[in-house]
This record gives sequence, structure tokens and C-alpha cells, in this order.
Amino acid sequence: MIAVTVTLGRNVGTVPMAAEEWDDFQTDAEAILEGCTVREDVWWCERHYGAGEWDGIREESVRVTLLGVVEVREAQLRLELAELADQYRQDAVALSWGESVLVARASGAMVTS
Repeated sequence: MIAVTVTLGRNVGTVPMAAEEWDDFQTDAEAILEGCTVREDVWWCERHYGAGEWDGIREESVRVTLLGVVEVREAQLRLELAELADQYRQDAVALSWGESVLVARASGAMVTS
């Protein structure tokens, strides 16, 4: 299965976006991922929050990852993410994708409670 990830930063310049705009930015990025990919019957999207640095300035960040992808419409995805960057006054957004696999425990035993 392919995993596609977009990493977003919260700041506009040196100032963080308002909470509602930050949430909208993430939701819009997720919608773009869904619209620019072909997915398996079982797929899901995850958000992972952290902090990063852009141009020497610390800021909150989020990785929006879509899993269960079988095809990426790369040209469309790049275009829509570039437009999203313009809409939210960003210098850029980071895009990556590749094969995703689950690595089982060496013992093979399932963990139970």
C-alpha cells in the first residue's frame, strides 16, 4: 500500500494562524489528498502533530497522511497543493509518498491484555 503525506506549517510569516484557519488548512489538505488519489476499499487518514522550523522560525506543524492509496495523480496533486499554499499564504508545503508496510513482532506472538 502507498502512504501519501503532506506536511503543513502553521505560521504565516512569523505569526501562527488562528485556530479555525489552522483547522481549515488541514481539512483542505486532507480533501486534496483524497481527491488526487485512487484508494483501496479500506483506507484512512491520520494527522500527527509536532513542531518544526522554517527559515529559522519555530512553528507548529502537522503531517496529514493518507494510507491505502493505490495510485497518485501527481500532476493534479502538485497543482492543487501549490494553490493551497497560495490560499493559506505559505511559502511551500511538503509532499512525500512511498510504500508502507507493517512489520510484525519477531516472535510472531500476538499481544493480549
